[in-house]
Amino acid sequence: MGLDISLAYSENWEESLRICRINSELIEWLWANRPEDIAPMSPEYGTWAARRTREKAEELGLPVPVDSTSFDEHISFFMEMPSRLYPDHLFKIGYMRSSYNSSGINHVLDELALPNLYDVFQAGNDYYIEVDWQNAKQRIEELIGNISPLCGKYHYMPKYQPWEDNQKNISAADALRIVQEEFSISPKPSTFDSYCNSKGSFFLKGIKVVAVVGDWLIYKTSKTDTGLLWYKQALEIVQETIDFILSQPRPERWRLAWSS
Repeated sequence: MGLDISLAYSENWEESLRICRINSELIEWLWANRPEDIAPMSPEYGTWAARRTREKAEELGLPVPVDSTSFDEHISFFMEMPSRLYPDHLFKIGYMRSSYNSSGINHVLDELALPNLYDVFQAGNDYYIEVDWQNAKQRIEELIGNISPLCGKYHYMPKYQPWEDNQKNISAADALRIVQEEFSISPKPSTFDSYCNSKGSFFLKGIKVVAVVGDWLIYKTSKTDTGLLWYKQALEIVQETIDFILSQPRPERWRLAWSS
């Protein structure tokens, strides 16, 4: 599971969110009241649930799509488009996607003691996040300004980061044996220059460590390992997204659909 953020639009968010709550209650009711002779998630269950949904729709005066088991929430989702600056980047205008492991953008920003995307958008626990887009623009510009000086030819990694408890007291001999065994595997697990698994972190082409500072190893980046530049580019695409919203006639009608 990871960070998954996209743009959503409604002309009346108060009404849309009211219907969202009704849909949640309906899903729970359908599940709790399904007939005993109908198997859950079967075609028969779908037919029964759609019929009961239409009955409830008539009772409440709400529109419902044909054969659907939920009411129309009048929320549309923006189809992402490539960044004008970095069209091949994983982040897109209108779509932000990142993992939750140590390479995820929020994790990296936290390690750098910088605000993360939750801070930029002042996100709470709701799925649809209401955003003050003008303030978000100011925060993302400040964040880009703070990360830019760090995007040089060097990157960092924790000096010691075991994945498993049984790695904490591993001997030097065991470490050498594991590396020899791991590098003898063919084919390699990925096309990347490095990878991680339960045994450790492995760098197929090696890295050049130039310093040990506190708990961090500082190493030179390569053409394939761009260090913090990828994250700076991601933040610039977030800024493109905000600028796109601010260019719309009614920015307040846009929200972030935030899954995490």
